[in-house]
Amino acid sequence: MDETVSPLSRLTRAANYLDLPGISVPCGLTHHGLPAGLQVLGRPSDEAAVVSLGAAFEKISGWNGRTPDLSAFG
Repeated sequence: MDETVSPLSRLTRAANYLDLPGISVPCGLTHHGLPAGLQVLGRPSDEAAVVSLGAAFEKISGWNGRTPDLSAFG
């Protein structure tokens, strides 16, 4: 993927250049009712810790599996 083209690549570019593992987990809704994510980054080659932390956050936060109200679009 060309990171210079995607406007959202600025959110992940630093981690990609540093070769850091990362995950994004649901963490709530914006004031417009859209989903928001929490990005977790870890140490190089420590994917297991990143996935464990992401899974633990999802388990206790209650946001996993919740969806925004999209009735206004249909």
